[in-house]
Amino acid sequence: MTPAARERLYDEIVSCAAGWSLARVEAGEIDRINIHYAALRAMLAAVTRLAPAPDFVLVDASRCTGLAFHSGPS
Repeated sequence: MTPAARERLYDEIVSCAAGWSLARVEAGEIDRINIHYAALRAMLAAVTRLAPAPDFVLVDASRCTGLAFHSGPS
């Protein structure tokens, strides 16, 4: 995705979404736990910060365990 497309989509998401959240995992933690688990950790952190809390999370990879609501692959 181009930087311009990212900026355009960011503005659209922020203005239209009921809620949005962002999380990150530091490089050292990625090295320690691997990219898969780091991505799941960041996804869990981002989703649990959403307000309002979602009823369901559509995930583009695998399930995100540890959530208080249902999640599943897209």
